[in-house]
Amino acid sequence: MIFIGDVHGVFNELSELLEIIEYQPLRDHLIFVGDLVAKGPESIKVVSLARSLEASCVRGNHDDKMLRWKTFLNSLESQGIDIYPFKTCVPLFMILTLPFLFFFFLLLLLLLLFSVISRIMVNLQRAKRKVILGLNIGMKHKRDHLHPKR
Repeated sequence: MIFIGDVHGVFNELSELLEIIEYQPLRDHLIFVGDLVAKGPESIKVVSLARSLEASCVRGNHDDKMLRWKTFLNSLESQGIDIYPFKTCVPLFMILTLPFLFFFFLLLLLLLLFSVISRIMVNLQRAKRKVILGLNIGMKHKRDHLHPKR
C-alpha cells in the first residue's frame, strides 16, 4: 500500500512521484489521504488518474469544499439559474464516486488502540497478581520466621 496526501490537483507532480516510487498497479495499491483536488490546475486529471488506478481515497477538507460547491451549484440549477460556466470547472461527480475509506481507517485505528490498551491492562493485572502473591509469600515467610510454630 502506498499512501499519498495533499495532491491538490497537481497532476504532473503526482505522475512524477509515481515514477520515483516505481508504482506498479499489479503490486501496489494507492490510497490518497485527503485533498486530491483544488488549488492546482489539473484536478480533473488527478481524479481521473485516481479512478483509473482504482485508488482508495480519504476525503479531505478541500474535497469537502468542492462537494459543498457542487451542492450549491445543484441548488442554483434546480432554481433555473444557468450554471454552465461553473460546471466546466471540475467534474465533481468523479469525486463523489471515489471510494472513501475514512470510517475504515478510523475503525482500524480504534481497534488497534483498544488492542494495545487491553494488552497493557492484562499485563498490569498479571504484574499486580505477582506483586500481591510475592507480598503474601513474603509476609508468610516473615510471620513464620518471627513466630515459629511450636
